[in-house]
Amino acid sequence: MASIVVIGLVLLLDILAFVLAIGTERRRSTAQLGEAEPSGRRYCVYDMDASTWYGISALALLLVG
Repeated sequence: MASIVVIGLVLLLDILAFVLAIGTERRRSTAQLGEAEPSGRRYCVYDMDASTWYGISALALLLVG
């Protein structure tokens, strides 16, 4: 009986991680173009918003499961 509970819990965590991953894709981070002062090279600066935390939460749930 305990194995059924464990399997159910792992399945629930995986489904929740999947839902969070879909939320991450729907709310992607945006990037702005930055420029390094001494060298003049350009690089992308990404902002951290809810999609970043959705992705981190999804990865954590997959690791727990």
